[in-house]
Amino acid sequence: SSIKLAQLFSFHYNVKPSGNVDPSQVQVIKDKSVSLHRIDSIDDLNLQILQLTRGKEKDPHKELIGQNVLMIVKSEAQTAAQFGLDESTVRSELAIARQILYDERQKRPRPHLDDKILTSWNGLMISGYAKAGEALHNEEYIERAVRAAKFVKNYLYNSDTNTLLRSCYTAKDGSVAQISSPIEGFLDDYAFLIQGLLDLYESCLDAQWLEWAEQLQKRQDELFWDIGTAGYFSTPHQSDLILRLKEDQDGAEPGGNSVACQNLQRLGAMLDRAEYRDKASKLLASFTSRLNNVPISLPQLTSALMLHHDSPTLITITGKSDDTETAALLRVVRSRYIPGRVLLLADNNTSSIVYRSSETVQRMKPSEGHQSAYVCRHRTCSLPVHTPHDLAALLDTSSS
Repeated sequence: SSIKLAQLFSFHYNVKPSGNVDPSQVQVIKDKSVSLHRIDSIDDLNLQILQLTRGKEKDPHKELIGQNVLMIVKSEAQTAAQFGLDESTVRSELAIARQILYDERQKRPRPHLDDKILTSWNGLMISGYAKAGEALHNEEYIERAVRAAKFVKNYLYNSDTNTLLRSCYTAKDGSVAQISSPIEGFLDDYAFLIQGLLDLYESCLDAQWLEWAEQLQKRQDELFWDIGTAGYFSTPHQSDLILRLKEDQDGAEPGGNSVACQNLQRLGAMLDRAEYRDKASKLLASFTSRLNNVPISLPQLTSALMLHHDSPTLITITGKSDDTETAALLRVVRSRYIPGRVLLLADNNTSSIVYRSSETVQRMKPSEGHQSAYVCRHRTCSLPVHTPHDLAALLDTSSS
């Protein structure tokens, strides 16, 4: 064919000799009738993008004069029609062209790689995988959460001082590295990881994660709690700090105090610890003005406030997680979205933190020769139920 690969590529990706970025300010569209409508094709989509971007400066710093930014403005079918080719040929030729450009790009110096690994972000991801694994019955997701928790414990936790580090780094050879003066963890690192560990416990019911969560909660209280007006500072106490601040906004990430308030209430319910519930109440009181005046700025803390005024729904299932009856009861719990739900497994392991901390759990046993489920709200527990049907009815009644 006489068609050159460059011609095909330039047409499809809108590459022009003088560049395809118009640096000039385009007149703002005046037609009030322009509105979004049903998108039936790529042409419709491109048209609407053009309409919505009119009047916006495309190159405010004049960095792209005479340059091309690859953009797909024609479909593969339109490109094929332009050159009299079939779509499969267009698709394969464009792949070849992209590979040529990619190979050339690899010859350039690479931009700096952000190779840090943050404790706080790993805590959020542990929560995400644990919740997704539980909801979707996906053991692979739960295993990923377990591996992430183990990684944090191995590389971002000092067991001698029971403290977290803010970050570690990926070395050039792929190993985990640390700087000469490691950065101590902030409130977000503790709060987000504790939340992740609580979610991980509820998804895999391994009490070691619940135990570590409480250890970290105690250390968080020691390092960050404001004994004067309550709430948590973002940074630990240090003699050279002139000012310590408290995060009072839930943005792209939730604020540390907001997550911590949820954690305190969950731990208070799981471990029957009144001091955690009391600390959550004091934290909420310290943010009264902010919650009253601009609650939209603190949606996560508002959620914690609602839980405080309502009650966690504590569901305790007896037996080992691989017991047939226990597994059937757990499936009922996990098949429902229950706001404020807290899940415990009473597996008769008297050395676990669940039994050491809660006299109530110690009294929850199988009955009538079957594994049992107990549902507690407002510190009042139901009589035990034994069948999935009865548990479903009890949960549906409790949540209505």
